[in-house]
Amino acid sequence: MSTTSFRPYRSGTRERFDVNLWTTCLVTGKRQFRDRIAADFMLRNIALDKRDGILADHRRETRSYQCPHCKAWHLTSQP
Repeated sequence: MSTTSFRPYRSGTRERFDVNLWTTCLVTGKRQFRDRIAADFMLRNIALDKRDGILADHRRETRSYQCPHCKAWHLTSQP
């Protein structure tokens, strides 16, 4: 067994990425995205994976917003 970290496939593209590369907001603890495009792209991938049965239905993110604390973009399930 390898000693490397768990490396799942990126949603939609099946491209591999390292989970440890995600940075999080120090205040909210949410995953940070550099801009709205990146956050909306992740929303699209979540929706496609849910549709294809790759991702469990417990993910309910519906929109992105800019965090007032870290100025990065996050996903939320709030309308």
